[in-house]
Amino acid sequence: MKYFFTILIVISLISSASAVGKGCIWKVEGKTNTVYLIGSIHLLDKSAYPLPAEMEAAYTNSPNLVFELNLDSSATRKAQTFIFSKAVFQNGQTLRSVLTPTTFHLTDSIATSLGMPIQKLSMFKPWMASVTLMMLKLQKLGFNQQYGLDRYFFTKGKKDGKRLLNFETLKEQIGFIDGLPLQLQQEMILQMSQEFETMQTEMNTLVSAWKSGDIATLEKETFKSFQDVPKLKQTLLVGRNIRWFKQIKSFLQDTENYCVVAGVGHMIGTDGLVHMLRKAGFKVVQL
Repeated sequence: MKYFFTILIVISLISSASAVGKGCIWKVEGKTNTVYLIGSIHLLDKSAYPLPAEMEAAYTNSPNLVFELNLDSSATRKAQTFIFSKAVFQNGQTLRSVLTPTTFHLTDSIATSLGMPIQKLSMFKPWMASVTLMMLKLQKLGFNQQYGLDRYFFTKGKKDGKRLLNFETLKEQIGFIDGLPLQLQQEMILQMSQEFETMQTEMNTLVSAWKSGDIATLEKETFKSFQDVPKLKQTLLVGRNIRWFKQIKSFLQDTENYCVVAGVGHMIGTDGLVHMLRKAGFKVVQL
């Protein structure tokens, strides 16, 4: 499941609106301004709200909001056409032809359990098949993107006239995963199949850690699946963090505050933004 961390980023159900102790929000002090880092969860349910006061305060105190992606950019017909063009095979290959028989059988079983005929996935590349099945599962569990942390702050920021910025474009984000070798894409399906039935239990652990700001547990649960596939972590997390870090350093040269809302997986760990900023000499405090 953690292979999808930078696609869906800690997909989970929040069962309580209150937070205990420190949360997944950090304050970075520059010479003339402050940058807040909010570790995001992209899919939630309505019980996640209201959010902790510290997150709302970071939003209020920041005229500039920064997201992984401009969320409106994927809603256009042109964007959907682009995504589809990348998600399907263009060379005569099929999902069955690129997967091993065992992996294809697992995919077929999962699709059947979700009420989707495998034929509807036949032209999809493995990464898209994985995401499609995962989203169907999440819908059955009651998760919805409309309650995601990114969507909440993005919609609110538009309404309040905040300046909205983004680290990446839709083309870049799709490129990260579409550019993965087929072997790694197959690994994503295998990982999904192994954790499919235990998803809610694992997510409950992650959610509890997220709510209480238990970074050690978040790191353990988030990164353990990358141990055998370091190239995937390098592509989906580390390389992007390095690029974002450079942009955040430029924000810290401004006189206005910034609030960065991005997947919590990008914030934590020795390759995360929090560690990188501290190493660079900035004072970073978890709120």
